[in-house]
Formats: sequence, C-alpha cells, structure tokens
Amino acid sequence: MDIICMNGLYKLTINKEYTIIAENIMKAKQEFLQFLSTDFDRAVDKKLGDYGFDSENINR
Repeated sequence: MDIICMNGLYKLTINKEYTIIAENIMKAKQEFLQFLSTDFDRAVDKKLGDYGFDSENINR
C-alpha cells in the first residue's frame, strides 16, 4: 500500500487493481474500509457458502 498527497488530493494505492483518490485522508480511509468489508464478505460468501454460511448469517 502506498499513500501520496498530490495537489490537495490523497491517492491510496492498495494494489495494482485498486486505487482510491479522495480529497481528505478520512474519506480515503472510509473508502478503504468499505473496500475491505466488501472484499471480506465476498470471500466469506464464496469460501463458506458450501457450508451454509454467508456474510448475512455468519454472526447468528
């Protein structure tokens, strides 16, 4: 991960496929956390779906 401030914008490069550009660091953080949450839910649904688990019922 890399963080660069350029021309008043923050550019977070997560990996080769995902980059966030935001006008302040807290917005960039929120977008990054949303990305992680979505990616985690996708992995849970894919990997544990065969066992009847998904991101909606895993905490029940």
